[in-house]
Amino acid sequence: MTSARVGRLDQRFGRRTALYGGIVVASAGVLVTVADSFAAIVAGLVLITAGFFTGHVIASSSVSSAAATGRAQASAVYLTIYYTANSVSGTLAASACHGAGWTGVVAVCLASMGLAALIAMHKT
Repeated sequence: MTSARVGRLDQRFGRRTALYGGIVVASAGVLVTVADSFAAIVAGLVLITAGFFTGHVIASSSVSSAAATGRAQASAVYLTIYYTANSVSGTLAASACHGAGWTGVVAVCLASMGLAALIAMHKT
């Protein structure tokens, strides 16, 4: 559902703003999951999913439009980095969960969102 709407966000606000918007929405969702309420946790997960896929769709389409040649190769490199970074982040979050509980997971997620914003600042 989110992916279908991201194109409109990109057109209306611009690629960079839509990407940062996705990061902010996902980060807000992560913070909402700290609440001690089932409804809040579900709402947080919805926000995380919407923000994450907004960022992913924008980043993925940016690779295709930025590549003057070798679009398929550029897309393959993006996806390799995407899956590798997700694997590393998941491993770090699991370690953080064992050491600090859910607060540790939240810290890793927010650090990942901050890193994504820094990368976007230099690459978009």
